[in-house]
Amino acid sequence: MKKIIRDFVLLFVLCFLYMTFSKIMNVSAVEGLIISLGSATIFSLLISMIRNLNEEDLNLKNTYKECNKNDLDTDSIKENQKIENIHKESTYHIQFKNVTFSYNKNIPVVKNINFELKKGESLGIIGPIGSGKTTIMMLLMGFYKVDKGQILINNVDINDIKKSELRNMFGSVFQNDYLFSKTIYENIDFGRNLDGEDIVRAAKVAQAMDFINQKEAKFDENISQSGNNLSGGQKQRIFLSRAFASNPEILILDYACSALDFKTDRLLRESLEKYYKNTTKIILESRINSIKNCTKIIVLDKGNAVGYGKH
Repeated sequence: MKKIIRDFVLLFVLCFLYMTFSKIMNVSAVEGLIISLGSATIFSLLISMIRNLNEEDLNLKNTYKECNKNDLDTDSIKENQKIENIHKESTYHIQFKNVTFSYNKNIPVVKNINFELKKGESLGIIGPIGSGKTTIMMLLMGFYKVDKGQILINNVDINDIKKSELRNMFGSVFQNDYLFSKTIYENIDFGRNLDGEDIVRAAKVAQAMDFINQKEAKFDENISQSGNNLSGGQKQRIFLSRAFASNPEILILDYACSALDFKTDRLLRESLEKYYKNTTKIILESRINSIKNCTKIIVLDKGNAVGYGKH
């Protein structure tokens, strides 16, 4: 169809040129026809050249786009393969390599911290207030960036892990955790829409079921703002239940059992070993008795690791 249209246009141009040359140049019909044919041929060749140039330009653009697409796909595949290989080859779950950090970029709060944990192992960190225990955990969770050194999880630098993905790896209990004016269940769930069975299991491991069952509404019992209608030990057990409920990859307990009696503390740690065997645990304490069964122990003093090993 395109060829027929093209031929028709050329015929029209030829007739137009023939009439024009014959009239203007006052030449014979034969001469006018020859001139018209030559002009039409040149015109046709010009049109053909322009069309070929446009087609070549379009082909070049498509080739360029395809090359770029292939380059991007190749880079993406290589990056995914690299991450997969890293995870396969990783021996340690968590690694701190010569980590140094200061809040004011002047005086280090922690200096040259080194430790390695395999999946399911536990690390006890002990030291006086201000020795850098909580700071190390803030660094691990990505709240601050190290000044020197490197922190790896599954052999991947935490700076290369999405923040949301990194935070979802952790279940934590810190000293400044907060209870809301909601039910016990809602305070454990913490807006995550967790499965009810996970909530109950977490409360059992945290040794919270005893006092929850004593409440008239059980899990639906309302807690006052800041948990003012609960004892210190009861509040801590709800915080622990909250940390356990999401089945975290890494568990951080920062003085999480300081208000528990020795019997409850012992039962809690036995349940932890039973139900969270594959969870890597980091426990910050000032009492050696609370961390003596950890796989590894670090003793901190003024930001320095002055002791590292087992009890």
